Amino acid sequence: MVLLTRIEKILETYNKENFIYSKVIDKNKIKVHFEKNETEFKSELPKDNSSLLIITDPGFSGTYLNKLNIYKLATIWKISEESIEEVNKIILNTNNITQVMGFGGGKSIDVAKMIAYKTKIPLISIPTAPSHDGQIAKNCALKENGIKKSFSTLYPKKILIPKHLWTTSGNLKRAGALDIASNVVALQDVSLSINKTNFKPDFEHLTYALLSVKKILKEQTMDSLAEALIMSGLAMDTHSNYCSGSEHEIEKITIPILNKNYTHGQLAGTGAIIASKIYELYTNKLPNNLFFDNNTMYMEIMRLYKEYNVLEFALKPIKENKKQIAEILKTASKIRPERYTLWNIIDSTTIDWNTILDSILKYPNNTNKIPLKN
Repeated sequence: MVLLTRIEKILETYNKENFIYSKVIDKNKIKVHFEKNETEFKSELPKDNSSLLIITDPGFSGTYLNKLNIYKLATIWKISEESIEEVNKIILNTNNITQVMGFGGGKSIDVAKMIAYKTKIPLISIPTAPSHDGQIAKNCALKENGIKKSFSTLYPKKILIPKHLWTTSGNLKRAGALDIASNVVALQDVSLSINKTNFKPDFEHLTYALLSVKKILKEQTMDSLAEALIMSGLAMDTHSNYCSGSEHEIEKITIPILNKNYTHGQLAGTGAIIASKIYELYTNKLPNNLFFDNNTMYMEIMRLYKEYNVLEFALKPIKENKKQIAEILKTASKIRPERYTLWNIIDSTTIDWNTILDSILKYPNNTNKIPLKN
């Protein structure tokens, strides 16, 4: 695969410390446990005691936690929303807590991260589905006064991966794979920033992002996906641009208009399709010495999605909302202009988005260039 060959070549330049997954985990002092079945999983959970605070949700994760029937003394808080206000309410209403456990999806874990950070209490993170890399990162996304913001916290002391739940997580598993695959476009944006600005990449965290993509390119296993999500989360230690570029800017502008019918990872994957298509179509306006070939990156991403059986899942938001998405994509250049990406060069308001999206939906019969608006 062209993408894998190219990533290995880039790693020769940037992976100065010869990082591999185990070395990354050891350096960041995080304990990671992969549990094959429910019996193993239960044996690794923290013991029931009154000083344990468990943050979960009222949906699947909270229901599954109740089904385990382990915790009688611990405080179990099922969040109503992922917000600073919720965090402060939980802290105000709980006492004598010495350990916090985030049990569930990104929202529950983000609330748990902030509680642990504010109270300086150790955190155990248990992501019940492999839906995106943010569950592993130390950053969290919470609303404050109704506005979604990103906050920096601390890494968990321990991560438990319940493989028995991840294996059966269906579309959430596909979303996680798409979130990692979309790093290809984020990395292309990083190389664009290196080329056009004075941006000097952090070799270590850039390497983590590259290794996360390499993991899923080489192996399509649950362990590889888990390791890729962990490395991608760690790649965002100092700056999230290694895993969040023009493709995530599309996710950010589409998710509010799609009524929560799609997941973060899914829309990041959709965004990678769209952004890579623009890289292909506007290659004459872009540098030709970037990490990946502008002319082939789009087709390589589409092939990767097809091989990973996530292509239809990534295309679904476009198929079901083409008109809305075509309209909202005009605003892409206004999102995070301080982060140098594709949209700092290509003005999204000048693009014939209906034609672009029609071309994408015709894959694989869409390899020819299409007319562009001036």
